[in-house]
Amino acid sequence: MSKNLVTLGPSGTFSHRAAQYLLPDASIVFAKTIEEVFQEFATDPIDYAVLPLRNSISGWIHSSIDGLAKCPYTISAEARLPVKHHLAGFGSLKDARKILTHPHSYKQCKETIDQLIPSAEIIFTDSNIDSAEKLIQKKDKTFVAIIPENAAILYDIPMLQKDIEEDESNETTFILVTKIPSKTFQTAKTAILLFETENIRSNLREILKDNHIDLILMDFIDEHSLYYMEIKGNITDLKIRNFYDKLENKYNIKFLGSYVKSCKQPSS
Repeated sequence: MSKNLVTLGPSGTFSHRAAQYLLPDASIVFAKTIEEVFQEFATDPIDYAVLPLRNSISGWIHSSIDGLAKCPYTISAEARLPVKHHLAGFGSLKDARKILTHPHSYKQCKETIDQLIPSAEIIFTDSNIDSAEKLIQKKDKTFVAIIPENAAILYDIPMLQKDIEEDESNETTFILVTKIPSKTFQTAKTAILLFETENIRSNLREILKDNHIDLILMDFIDEHSLYYMEIKGNITDLKIRNFYDKLENKYNIKFLGSYVKSCKQPSS
């Protein structure tokens, strides 16, 4: 049976690469924004969505968190992709006056940009591929773009400065979201959203300790007034199920899924 998947486009984005890895036999539909990904995902023909969740430098992808908090779907898999960014253009760095970039790409490269082109005007785009396409349309030596290598090759744009991300270990975690909760019985981790209430953090630490739960991650996301929690274990495990039930009785929470923790995938 054909599997239909929606992710951020156009073709060649990091999200596209993640989708090809997570569900290689899927028929892929592209959306312009994360909000549109969730809108497309709500339609009957779409079975899966692939979304960026968190970058090791720029942090949480807030549109993805917002969509996960509101939608009834769950995470069934994840992939961690190394992310490399380059400055590309048809002039030189000395010519550059304006930089086309996706906001998250800019955050991951800001320190380098401040050193290379400190006075440049930053122009935000919808995606890294959108940055490349706008650069092609302008054909102006005063414009440069922050793009991945595959976009530079695809559009035949000279790379002026390679590997401008602030950390060479820069990576983004992508998630595969499904309408039907996955049933993995492998060693897994479980993700939960906890909506803020008074004293929740100190109480959570006590509940985790009392129930002998191994915490992987607990991060408060100010913009959404919620905690994103990852714990070791599967929701099918009695210990994890009991822990979850205790949380649910005390707090406003949402189960995001139990799935196998990903290893980093090689860059390509």
